[in-house]
Amino acid sequence: MPFFGIKHNSNFDDPEFIILKESFTNVLKKNQINRIVLLKEINPLPNYSEYCTTPLLFNYLDALNGIIINEDIKDGSIITNRHSIKILSLNHPCSFKIYTVFKEINGKRKKLYILEGGKCQTAWPLKSYKLGIGLEATLVHEMTHTTYGYNRFSIKINSGTLMDIHYSYQIDAFDGNGDPTEIKSLRYRKRNNGTYFPDGFIFRTAVQCRLGGVKKVVVGFNDYPKTNAIIIKEYKVSDICAGKINDNVGTALTKMKLNLIKLMDVYERKCDNQAVRIEKLTLPGNQDRFVIEFL
Repeated sequence: MPFFGIKHNSNFDDPEFIILKESFTNVLKKNQINRIVLLKEINPLPNYSEYCTTPLLFNYLDALNGIIINEDIKDGSIITNRHSIKILSLNHPCSFKIYTVFKEINGKRKKLYILEGGKCQTAWPLKSYKLGIGLEATLVHEMTHTTYGYNRFSIKINSGTLMDIHYSYQIDAFDGNGDPTEIKSLRYRKRNNGTYFPDGFIFRTAVQCRLGGVKKVVVGFNDYPKTNAIIIKEYKVSDICAGKINDNVGTALTKMKLNLIKLMDVYERKCDNQAVRIEKLTLPGNQDRFVIEFL
């Protein structure tokens, strides 16, 4: 999976606006694992609770084409991000926006479907935001760029058409070997003389990591804001996601692909390339139903 970085507070005119992996600076600091560290206090930006839904891959498609996206983008491809396909795998209601664009790529006019996940229903609490960005600032060297990965896979919709899904996903940091690492925070608890991971936390983290090819998670166990002391632990995803939970992750990723097939089948048959909002409703038996609203 190729990686790229987008420079903070910059634009296309900056020669370092997009960088490749060899120039990344967001590397985990040494000697942090199995230690207690003090969380850096980071003041939030005014719009910290806003969530950008437009796929970053679509926003920067021209800049990334030929650098990160080296294969020809097929006509009828979906451009999205990990958030959108992740929530298609989960068993709870959510909303999406789908619309069609026509774009010239490598001298050819291509029809692309843009899939956006709906905004979070509730704003991210200030405490959670400060904990999340503070933990990254504490554990990672200088972060001049936000780093991302790119991936693609294909599905066959009911019309028999093979459809490519291109998506990007944010990466928190890289370890000393250059491997992507997910950073998570979790309320500190003990159970059976060991650190306790709630099943829901492991499941959601594993789905997220599987979609991004991430094999390592660094967890900051905390009692923030009561104290700024954070216990840092490192785990392999394969170690914390095993047995029944691992089976559930596989089932969820299969469900995600089936939901994508169902979603695009509905869109192609009923929406005639128009922009629509589609609500995913959960039904008994781990089934989903899609309801269309034209925009």
